[in-house]
Amino acid sequence: MIRSAFYNRRYVFYPHFFISKQHFSTLFFSTKSTANLSHFSETATDVVSDNIGLENEVPSEIILHKIGDLKAMGFCHWTPVGFLQQCLEYIHVFTGLPWWASIAALTIVIRFSMMPLLIGMIRNLSALSLIHPQVQEHMKALKEAQLEGDMLEQAKRTRSIQELFKEYQVNPLKSLAMPFIQIPVFISFYLACSHMAALPVPELKYGGLGWFSDLTVKDSYFILPFLNSSLMFINLELGSEVGSSASANTSRKMKNFFRAMILLTPLFTMNFQSAIFCYWITSNIFSLGQGMVLRSPAIRRSLNLPPLRPKVKLEQLSDGSANSEGFKSSFTTIVEGVKNAHRQAIEVAQSKSKKSNGLHKNDYLRPVDKTLEAYMLRKKEKYKAKQNEAS
Repeated sequence: MIRSAFYNRRYVFYPHFFISKQHFSTLFFSTKSTANLSHFSETATDVVSDNIGLENEVPSEIILHKIGDLKAMGFCHWTPVGFLQQCLEYIHVFTGLPWWASIAALTIVIRFSMMPLLIGMIRNLSALSLIHPQVQEHMKALKEAQLEGDMLEQAKRTRSIQELFKEYQVNPLKSLAMPFIQIPVFISFYLACSHMAALPVPELKYGGLGWFSDLTVKDSYFILPFLNSSLMFINLELGSEVGSSASANTSRKMKNFFRAMILLTPLFTMNFQSAIFCYWITSNIFSLGQGMVLRSPAIRRSLNLPPLRPKVKLEQLSDGSANSEGFKSSFTTIVEGVKNAHRQAIEVAQSKSKKSNGLHKNDYLRPVDKTLEAYMLRKKEKYKAKQNEAS
């Protein structure tokens, strides 16, 4: 570094250094030369210190990141967070992408890997919506039986619901699988990015884009928090996660609650590092694109998904009792019914009288369910054909 400073032609002291051997003794060993020696020392010191300052101002991008650097900094442990950090390092090193693009690329890869689960959830929700009227009728009868203490009727109605789920190959709990997976993924991404930015990893200081070039600090203009909140709001209104219109079975109160939470999100996220929003905003944009693709009839046919329902107002879906009941009450009733059915299994087995309740699944189907009914019938036929082939 000192050598480069002396050879830099920008500095005026440079001629003073190249002196002849003859002038050396006169310059350095005479009384008059003491001032020159002092001048030379001060000039060299100033230039070296200036050059050191220039070295510190060099951007970090020129320092090539290598595989293992994050581990040397204390990251990349055998945890979900460490796994994501290791993946980020591999993408950054092998592709040469800046850090913001590496985070976005890993986000897209993770979201694509979750697509099979999403498609399965859509099929399950579609089948549940098809049999919803029948389930509600059985639930109503089940509650009446509980109030009257009719254990036989409770077991009968519970068994009818279970057979209905088995017939259409649906499970209410499958609809919760996607949220339960997305939440750990979000938390892991949040911790991975926030820990790397808090250390910080030096390259993150210059790994951003545009006005948020430093990924280790918050967005000073607060554009990223409000952009993220806007994308979340659009996804909620469009139902982009499942490629359908706004969630039809969601009660008005629940939807208003989610709206309020999303609008308040910037107040809680305004101090997040910009690296976190590189994941969050990319995930929301992916959800928007995913919703547009899954609303296409051709795509839905190719993925063996049922056609979309027409958009229905919340008031037209069901009466007030169904909305006020909520998922928790319905699920609790089903669980209690299952317990009672198990308790009365012997009585049910001994009971030979099987009264027909006069209800048939087609009696509950509305006109909008005709296409879904045809889809589910084809699905059942394929399932029975596979069973026959296996046997």
